[in-house]
Amino acid sequence: MTDFKMIKKVYLNPHYKETGRTVHTVYGKPMSRPVELKIVDNDGDSYLLLYCDENGDEITDTWHETIEGAVSQAEWEFQVKSSEWCQ
Repeated sequence: MTDFKMIKKVYLNPHYKETGRTVHTVYGKPMSRPVELKIVDNDGDSYLLLYCDENGDEITDTWHETIEGAVSQAEWEFQVKSSEWCQ
């Protein structure tokens, strides 16, 4: 992972269900289920929602103007509530 400043993270335990509203692909194939989500500062002007594997390595990401936008994306995809994030 690039040296981003981490803002929040959450481990996707089994109780987090994928909603199926988004399908991410990596090299043209459906992405495997991430183990962890991280919100990181993207050079002070935006944020990335990182989808990470069991080693904490980034699989893919989504770009967001605000932290709230990244949190909303995680809720939309995995039903992660804003109160469930760790700092």
